[in-house]
Amino acid sequence: MHDFAKLGELSDLTASLVVGHSGNSVSDNGTSQGLGNAADFALLMHLRSRSQVVLTSGLTARLEQYKMPSTADLAILSRTGGFEPEVTGGREVIQLGERADYFEATAALRELGYERIHTEFGAAGFTQLARHEEVDCILSSISEAGLRAFCEQQSLTINDLILLPELFIARVRSVAR
Repeated sequence: MHDFAKLGELSDLTASLVVGHSGNSVSDNGTSQGLGNAADFALLMHLRSRSQVVLTSGLTARLEQYKMPSTADLAILSRTGGFEPEVTGGREVIQLGERADYFEATAALRELGYERIHTEFGAAGFTQLARHEEVDCILSSISEAGLRAFCEQQSLTINDLILLPELFIARVRSVAR
């Protein structure tokens, strides 16, 4: 069991991303598989469990072969649509269609009545969301060097660095707003 109390109080809008040793957000197979570990997966499940809806892109959902979150609805931001995971447990899939940007998609979910939103995008979406004060952006890696490399590549600053057994977690913010 992992204790994520060191993260402190999180806002109702969170974003997470796992990166590898060199700061890469995708592995050789084009997904995040192999970048994290059991502690990183537990972090993802923790962030999902405190949310009413998980927001991701159609591309991420297809590549990562998303399944329905066990305690939240799933929102898909996609120009083409077409990704429909099997719906279980009374959960709902919301197709958001095309939006101007990732943050606008969170506003659309708020208009639908969702208050606690967790986002799971690739590097571009994560970095864009890091420009907004109201988003708690959580970057994780099994390597501190990986965290720092990603932040340097994406012009992000580390506000808090947390070391858990087998996992580094950083709360980050964009330098350029």
